[in-house]
Amino acid sequence: MNHDYKGSKPCHETHPVLDIGGGKQIWGGSCGYPTVDDADIYIGFDGGMKKRPSAYPWNDGHSVHFSIPDGCPPQDIPEFKKMIEWVCVQVDLGRKVHCGCIGGHGRTGMFLSALVAHRGSKIGIEFPDGFTDDPIAYVRKNYCDRAVESQSQVDFLVKEYGCKAAAPSKKSSGWGGSDKSKATGWSKPYSPSTHEPKFWDGWKSPSQTKVHGAGTAIYSSKASYSGGNTKTTADSGSPARNELTVWSHKVVSRV
Repeated sequence: MNHDYKGSKPCHETHPVLDIGGGKQIWGGSCGYPTVDDADIYIGFDGGMKKRPSAYPWNDGHSVHFSIPDGCPPQDIPEFKKMIEWVCVQVDLGRKVHCGCIGGHGRTGMFLSALVAHRGSKIGIEFPDGFTDDPIAYVRKNYCDRAVESQSQVDFLVKEYGCKAAAPSKKSSGWGGSDKSKATGWSKPYSPSTHEPKFWDGWKSPSQTKVHGAGTAIYSSKASYSGGNTKTTADSGSPARNELTVWSHKVVSRV
């Protein structure tokens, strides 16, 4: 659980709902300890994501696990961008969405900044504070000033979403939230060449879906092995996960 506190509560429990333009909102925080229990869609970027009833296909809702190593940008950029577009459609349909990592700052802040950038530049939605051209600043002002923790996450948003450059909210420490992830050992600034995963030889490819237990599907766009997870290796040679888990596909439309 996140140990950063504001007052007597963990910081992720104090995050306000974020206005993402067009009269729509999104909730952000911890995927292990979400502060809302009635969301139609839960998105988690960490392996500690809480399993909910929506993890089973016979229940309503979506539970989406899109794994991103702590302190890093997404490894599968095309699928991340598809997720951003999909979430925009869901919120515009009136569905309640909660997204989170561990503390709701680094990976969650990066996701929210990308969402704001997409809605501002690609869809043309105007934001109340006039921050459409500066999504990171908008998210830090209206959600949490600790959003977007590492330099590689900032670099990713600048390159892939046209965001204005900003200082990372967390200084490099060699662990989660810094530019050197405990999972990957990355210490370089973001670029497609340094953060594009290299898949180990001998594993099945391409696109395969593995089903585990009741209603749990593990999907990889590039490679998978018989266990159903996808492992990658960064330039450092350290193994890391790069997996997308989608547990359910049925959502009740709101009237």
